[in-house]
Amino acid sequence: MRSMHLHGRAARAMLALIAAGVAVAGCGGTSPVKPRNLSFTITEVGKAARFTVPATGKGGLTQVVLVNSGRAPHSAQLVLVARGHTPAEAVKQLASNSNTTPTWVRAEGGVGTTPGGQTGTTIVNLPRGNYAIVDTTNLRGGGPPAYAEMKLARGKAGKVPRYAGHITAVAKGKDKYAWRITGLKVGTNPVDFVSKGKGSIHLVLAFKLKGTANPSLAAIKKALQSNGPPPSYVDQTSQVDTAAVDGGKSIATSLTFTSGQYVFVCPLRDRTGGKPHFLEGMLRKVRIG
Repeated sequence: MRSMHLHGRAARAMLALIAAGVAVAGCGGTSPVKPRNLSFTITEVGKAARFTVPATGKGGLTQVVLVNSGRAPHSAQLVLVARGHTPAEAVKQLASNSNTTPTWVRAEGGVGTTPGGQTGTTIVNLPRGNYAIVDTTNLRGGGPPAYAEMKLARGKAGKVPRYAGHITAVAKGKDKYAWRITGLKVGTNPVDFVSKGKGSIHLVLAFKLKGTANPSLAAIKKALQSNGPPPSYVDQTSQVDTAAVDGGKSIATSLTFTSGQYVFVCPLRDRTGGKPHFLEGMLRKVRIG
């Protein structure tokens, strides 16, 4: 299901999603909702990865923590599975070559690519239901992804934090999207990411251009669609990403940038398929620092 995992040719050699502590703002005069903590650990056994997750818990406003005790980078994509289907079915669909995403599979955010020995954190509102927690970094290698199953009861929803750093995936009409990006700085940025568009699934993928390289957007589009290695102008040591999020949801996380010009990409597709979103407007250069 390429519409829900990173486009392999566009997302190689990613760096960290670095955790940041966050405070939740009050809402409508009521007491603030404190995020419930939900921790996962991923380890490596030979070439395989293995999650340790709670079998049950409560949803609502949740701080999701991924402790990567392995050496390789790993992630924790949260996939909500509708009744009548199983997490195993969702993972099989996720690992398939389909360009469409069935309605019984929902992208609920999670923690993006986290380097070995580090911890990634995200805040998101999680509905009740059955989940698959999937290491989407494995999908880029072509093998079956590591995953675990979890069931959440209803919890208290709250306001996802907003920060100085904002990234929004904007729906501008049928098969038309755009990035709205403000407030990003050099260093570790607390960032809120808002995914918009009915039937859409988005994620943030950013990579820096080396030195004074300034390829055109047309050249970058061509490279993203090729079967070759990343172009020489891509600084593969500075790439960052978030987990995938359905349209209408938002997450709060952290992304780390160094000084330079970055390219922001959404490599996913709508549920019904179609072109990758970077061919429908979600490809933008942003200078940071």
